[in-house]
Amino acid sequence: MEVRPREVSTPNTIFIDGWQGNTANPVEVIFPQADSLGSLPGGLYIFPGALSLNPDLMHTPGSTYRQDYPLIQFFRARDDAPLGINMIDIIIRQSGRGEVQLRLQIDVVQKLNPMGIR
Repeated sequence: MEVRPREVSTPNTIFIDGWQGNTANPVEVIFPQADSLGSLPGGLYIFPGALSLNPDLMHTPGSTYRQDYPLIQFFRARDDAPLGINMIDIIIRQSGRGEVQLRLQIDVVQKLNPMGIR
C-alpha cells in the first residue's frame, strides 16, 4: 500500500478468521514495532492500532458466529517521513486458538502538488 506524508491512507481491512466465540479470551491485534501512541518506524502512524477485541462483540447482529471479522486500520506518514518501503509486523492471537504473524509493506511516496502531480 502507498501513503503520502500528511495524508491518511484509505481504509485497510484485516480479516480475522478462526477466532473462538463463547470465551473470555480476547482476540489481540498487536503491532510490535509501534509505541503506545501508534508511532511506527519510518515516520508512520497507525490508528486505531493495537486492540484487544471481545469475541462477544465480533459477531454479526442476529447470528452466533461469523466466519471472519473485518478490522479496519488506517496509516499516516509524518511530513518528514523518508520516502521508501517500510515493513510493518502484525500479530493476531487468541489464547487457545494460536497466533498468526503478518507483514504489511507500506510505501511512503512523494506528496502530490496542488495540481495532483508527484
